[in-house]
Amino acid sequence: MYELAFDANTAVSKASDPLTAAATEATRPSLTDFFKTLFAAIKENKTHGCYGQLLQNFNLSDNSLASLANCALNLSLDELKNSLYVRRLRQRLREGATN
Repeated sequence: MYELAFDANTAVSKASDPLTAAATEATRPSLTDFFKTLFAAIKENKTHGCYGQLLQNFNLSDNSLASLANCALNLSLDELKNSLYVRRLRQRLREGATN
């Protein structure tokens, strides 16, 4: 029992796939988490072997992504996001990935 308790206390959980990692890596939920998860889901569904496969050249515009988030998250009028927000977010994520 001691060994089991020790293992449980020292265990470290890790995401088993990129989609789970994108959805759970932040310490508190944010709109960025939603978009990271959405981007990961689109990327994952573009790869061979996934169910519901998307075409390799499938892309959504920044405006489409903003509209999707606005509807999916039921954002109020003062919270609505636009293509500029998505463009800046993508740039920030790219810059963060290269650092």
